[in-house]
Amino acid sequence: MLELRSLNEFVYCPRLFHLEYVQGLFRESADTLSGSSQHEKAQKNRPRVRKAGTAKEEPEPEKPAVEEPSLFTKSFQLSSEKLNITGRLDAVESDGNSNNFTPVEAKHSAGPQGSSPFILDKWTLSSEAYPNDQIQLCAQGLLLRENRLNSDYGFVYYRASKTRAKIDFSDDLINAALHVIASAEKVLKAPVPPSPLLDSPKCVRCSLNVFCLPDEINRLAGKIGEPRLIIPGRDDTGVLYVLTQGAHIHKKGEEIIVEANGEKIMDVPLKDVSHAVLVGHVQISTETLHLFMQSGRTVAFLSAGGRLLGMAGPPLKKNIGLRAEQFRKFDNSGIRLLLSREIVSAKIENQRTIIRRNSKATSDGFLSELKELAVSASGAENLETLLGLEGRAARVYFEILPNLVSENRKEDEATEPTFACLPGAESWKTADNNFFRMIGRTKRPPKDPVNAMLSFGYALLARDFISALFGAGLDPYFGFYHAMEAGRPALALDLMEPFRPIIVDSTVLRLINTGEIKKTHFLCAQTQTEMTKEGRTKFIAAYERRMDELVTHPIFGYRISYRRIIDVECRLLGRFLEGEIKEYKPLRTR
Repeated sequence: MLELRSLNEFVYCPRLFHLEYVQGLFRESADTLSGSSQHEKAQKNRPRVRKAGTAKEEPEPEKPAVEEPSLFTKSFQLSSEKLNITGRLDAVESDGNSNNFTPVEAKHSAGPQGSSPFILDKWTLSSEAYPNDQIQLCAQGLLLRENRLNSDYGFVYYRASKTRAKIDFSDDLINAALHVIASAEKVLKAPVPPSPLLDSPKCVRCSLNVFCLPDEINRLAGKIGEPRLIIPGRDDTGVLYVLTQGAHIHKKGEEIIVEANGEKIMDVPLKDVSHAVLVGHVQISTETLHLFMQSGRTVAFLSAGGRLLGMAGPPLKKNIGLRAEQFRKFDNSGIRLLLSREIVSAKIENQRTIIRRNSKATSDGFLSELKELAVSASGAENLETLLGLEGRAARVYFEILPNLVSENRKEDEATEPTFACLPGAESWKTADNNFFRMIGRTKRPPKDPVNAMLSFGYALLARDFISALFGAGLDPYFGFYHAMEAGRPALALDLMEPFRPIIVDSTVLRLINTGEIKKTHFLCAQTQTEMTKEGRTKFIAAYERRMDELVTHPIFGYRISYRRIIDVECRLLGRFLEGEIKEYKPLRTR
């Protein structure tokens, strides 16, 4: 059955209705929190029903600004199989003399100011209340009638303007309500949401605009030019990293507390935390883990060396239709090749951008070769050819990457303090004192400081993509390019390819060239290199600064952080899979 509240949202925006009631998406905003708070307060202060014949009546409530009828009932649930609607009526009034029951709906916003009647499709509605509020109120009246209670009108009370509108249940309003119910039933069964509103002011205050992406979808569909920035450019929350070995995390109410050796080292409100990352030997209580999962947040577990071991989060219970499309589309070899071309081509172009931005020496040959490889990747005939092109580009890229270290930095290394050197690592003391040299790309384990930072950064980036994919309703483990193996987040690895150079590699170069990272931040052995706790702390701070950096989006033209771009990328892939947009184009920096 349809929820009463959903009819209000359907009239406001059919796409919002689909996102919330079909895909199961919801996000609090200032408006929703304010409305919920006022609703709870109103329920708590609502007078009780006076019972006839009792010796002692309930005390009279204080007189409101608008005259209230004499009898009230508390909220109660009603349903109708005939109407196919169900819901809780917040308040129903009666004057005690007639058999008429009047539903009352309170809204936290201000009422309409105009005097002209509203037109909904072909029906004329009152000018005293917004059409979506009138439809919701009328549906309550229809439910009362279906339960053999007379209901000829209702009231909408707007708290912000302190106005109370009487709405008669006219034939036009009843026919409009029945039409809305029938239309909502059709959308409820549709696998794809209706098209987004076009340049509507409603989108600006909508709590689900980060899921809907109305202007972005319309821009990619060619319906508008430059979109408005209606989604936040940055996230108000941050990622909680815990690196102190032996630390224990627990909660007190809605506060997250981190302790080590019996002393509190950090406390932070849950509302300020988007996700948590625990590195190495860090404990978290079951109650705290439950709190994270119940609030839609994830907790990532990394090894002491920075390898992503796993993540805990809420179950994938939303967007089942989207995941069905994901499995269906990724089983199509043509779609897999189409998407793989895009991400590999974008990755090579972004690698080329990093070299162009950071290389002071002559690098025209490398840039030309990478440009040719990017063009070849965009037209590769199969995945095997694409893998070969990506491998060739990686060899070119990592051949020149060590040369992007500042010459001044190499000279400064001779004056740095002695670094921690494990037995067998004497060969690290090279003649030219180039500590931050790179011996090719080595992963498990990383054999030099640059590779240690790259591996740690890629693990953080994978975690961020897994979290974003969960939020978008996609399965991070079912991809289109990387081979699918048990426990391997193939789709997260697919989508993060274009972001490796512009986020992680850029962060590594910046840390080295500015001198923020030093020899003393590494533990070096002959076969592997690890960062110290202080080194990881500095890397995480630099990584988060990079993720929080505002950049101009090359397609949409507005400024937005890299972390927000990752979220947008995952949702745009979902829109492609559902057929709303014709192609998926990964981020390419200029």
